[in-house]
Amino acid sequence: METQNKFSAWFCGSNDSTTSLLHPAQNWTEDECFIDSVGFCIHATFSALALVILTAIPCFNVTRSVNHRYLIPYPGHVVRWVVYMLYFVVCLCMCGEGAMLDFLRSQSGELAPPRFYMLPIAAGIAAILVMVYYHLLEYWDLPILAILQPIYWISVLAAECCRLRNILNDPNIPSDGIRLILSGIVVGFAGIMALVELFLMWKLVCRNFSPIGEKLPPDLRNPDMHYYDDYSSLPSNMLLMWMDPLYKQGYKNAIEMKDLGDLPKRHRTRHISRRFLKFLKQEKDRVEGRGGDISLYRVLNRTLFPRMHIGGVLKFMADTSSFATPYLISGIIEWTARTTTSDQEIKDVKYISVGEFFSNGFVLVGLLFIQLAFQKLTTQMCFYLVINEAVHAQAAIQTAVFKKSLRLSTSAINSGSMTMGQITNHMSVDPKNLYTAIMWIHLVWSVPYLVSGLMFILYKQLGFSSLAGAALLFLSLPIQSLCASRQSTYQSMAMKYSDERLKKTNEVLQGIQVVKLNAWEQIFQTSIIKVKIDETAQRVRAVIFKIVLTGMNNAAPIVVMLVSYGLYTVISDKVLTPAITFASLSVFNQLATPLQLLSRVTTNYIAATVSIKRLTVFFQAPEIEVRDDGRQKGNEDDGLNDDDDDDDDDDDGDGGKHHEDKMNRLNTNGKKKETQGMLNKL
Repeated sequence: METQNKFSAWFCGSNDSTTSLLHPAQNWTEDECFIDSVGFCIHATFSALALVILTAIPCFNVTRSVNHRYLIPYPGHVVRWVVYMLYFVVCLCMCGEGAMLDFLRSQSGELAPPRFYMLPIAAGIAAILVMVYYHLLEYWDLPILAILQPIYWISVLAAECCRLRNILNDPNIPSDGIRLILSGIVVGFAGIMALVELFLMWKLVCRNFSPIGEKLPPDLRNPDMHYYDDYSSLPSNMLLMWMDPLYKQGYKNAIEMKDLGDLPKRHRTRHISRRFLKFLKQEKDRVEGRGGDISLYRVLNRTLFPRMHIGGVLKFMADTSSFATPYLISGIIEWTARTTTSDQEIKDVKYISVGEFFSNGFVLVGLLFIQLAFQKLTTQMCFYLVINEAVHAQAAIQTAVFKKSLRLSTSAINSGSMTMGQITNHMSVDPKNLYTAIMWIHLVWSVPYLVSGLMFILYKQLGFSSLAGAALLFLSLPIQSLCASRQSTYQSMAMKYSDERLKKTNEVLQGIQVVKLNAWEQIFQTSIIKVKIDETAQRVRAVIFKIVLTGMNNAAPIVVMLVSYGLYTVISDKVLTPAITFASLSVFNQLATPLQLLSRVTTNYIAATVSIKRLTVFFQAPEIEVRDDGRQKGNEDDGLNDDDDDDDDDDDGDGGKHHEDKMNRLNTNGKKKETQGMLNKL
C-alpha cells in the first residue's frame, strides 16, 4: 500500500496524494489523476496483450501463410491508417506539451506531474503497436484477432471523454489551451476508430464477412503476378515497399522481362480498352439524337475515374501544406532570436496556449519535418496514380484506334479525308501526346493555385514591395499567352505536314514495284523531302516560341525576388530582418518550380488539345455497315463482350480447359470454312 501511494504521489505530482487505482476518490470522475492513471493502464494493458499475441501466434503456426507478399484489406482499411497516423502525431504533440510544461515549471523550481508526459508516451507506444497489430491481422488473415481492437478503442474513448470533461470543468484553463484542443481531437479519433471497429465486428459476426472467401482473387492465384499494389497496406503503397523484392533483385543482377512477371487484370490492355470502348459507345449514343461531336474529355474522365480524381485530391493536399513552410521557417528564426537576445519571464504555468506551443522552436522544427514528409509522400502518391492512368489511357486509345481503323468505310479512305498517314499518327503521336498531358493534368490547376497562394504569402511578408514584383510577373502573361498561341498554331500545322508526309511514304511503299520499274525514285523523294522541309520549318518555329516561353518562366522568380528585395526598404521604411529574408527566400524557391513547369504544362496542353480534336474526327468517321460475309456490324466483337476474357480463366485450373474449348471451336470453324470452299469450287 505504501509503495502504491508513493507511485500515485509521483505520477500525480503531489506528495500528499491518496488517489490510486485500487482506492480512487469518492467522486472519481472528477479526479484528473485517477482518470489519467486509468488511461495509462489501458494503453499499457493493450501494449502488453498485443506483444504477447503477436509473439505467440507465429510460434503456434496458426497463420494462413508466413511467406506471401500480399494481404487482403479489411473494410475501412484506408480510414484506419489515416486515423492511426494522425493519432500518432497528436500523441507526439501531447508529449511535447508535457515536456514544455515540465521545462517551464522547472525554471520556477517546480516540476510538472509525470502524468502529463507519461500518458501520451504510453498512448504513442500503443499507437505504434495498434498499427503493427492491424497490419499483421490482415497479413495473417485472422479475423479473430479483431476482437481486441474495439475493446481498446471503446476504453480509450471512455477515458478520454472523462479527461476532456475534467479539463472543461477547470476554471483556469484558457479557451485556446493546447491540452483542451488535443484532448478533443483524441476523443474524435477514438470515436471514429470505435465506429470502424464495431462496423468490422458487425460484418464479421452478422454478415459472415470473409476477406478472402473460399479462394484467393484471380490475380493472386497467378504465381507470375508480382504487382501487389492493390493487395498491400496503405504505408506500403505510400513508400512503394511492395516493390522491394524487385529493387533487391535489380541491385544484385540486371532485371530482365521475365523478372517483371504478369500484370494484374486492372492494368491489362484488354480490360482498359473494353472500359474505354464501353464509355465511347455510350457517348456516341448520347450525341446521336442531339447531333454535334462526341466529347473525348468525358470519355477519358469516366474511363480514368476514380484514381485520377484521387490523385487530384492528393495534389491539392500537398500544395496546400506547402503554404505552411514559410511561416514555419519564420517562426523558427524568430524563436532563435528571441531566446538568444532576451530573458524570459519566469512564471508559474499550468496550461500552455496554442500560441505559446506553436511558437516554440523545437515544435516548429518537428512540424516542418512532418509537413515536408507529408508533402513529398502525397505528391509521390499523386504522380504514381496519375502516371498509371496515363499509361492506361495511352493503351486504350491505341487499341481503340486500331479497332476503328479495321472498320473504317472505304468511302472515307478513298475520298482522302482519312489517310494512312493520319491513322499512323493517331496510333503513335496522338496517344503519346495524351499520355504526357494526362501525366501533368493536375498541374493545369495546381500551378495557378500555387502561384496565387505564394504571391499572397509574399505580400504578407514583404508588403507592397512584393506587388511591384508581382506586377512584372503579370505583365509577362500576355507575352506568354501570345507565345503559347503561336506555338499551338505551328504545332497543328506541323501535324498536318506530318500526315501528308506519312501518306506519301505509304503510297511509295504500297507501289514500290511500279516506282522502281519506272525509275520514279527521285520524283517521290523530292516530293517527300519538300513536305518534310515544310514540317521541320513549322516545328522549328514552334520550338522557338517554346524557348522564349521557357526562358520567361525561368527568369520570372529571380526578377520578382530582386525587385521585391530592392524596394522593400524604400517602400516600407523598415529593416529587412533575417526572419523576413529567409521566409521570403523559401517562397521564391517554391515559386520557381511552378513557373518553370508552366511552359511545359502549356506545351503539353496545346499538343493534347490538337490530338483530342483529331481523334474526335477519327472516331466519328463512318464505318462499314455490312461485312463481306454478310454479318451485320453489330455482330462483331467490338471489345465490349467479356465472354472470352482470358483475364478470368484462372479459376482453379479451368484456364486450360477454357483454352482447349476455344481451340476446338476454332478448329471446327476452320473445317466448316474448308468444306464451304470445296462446295463453292464444285
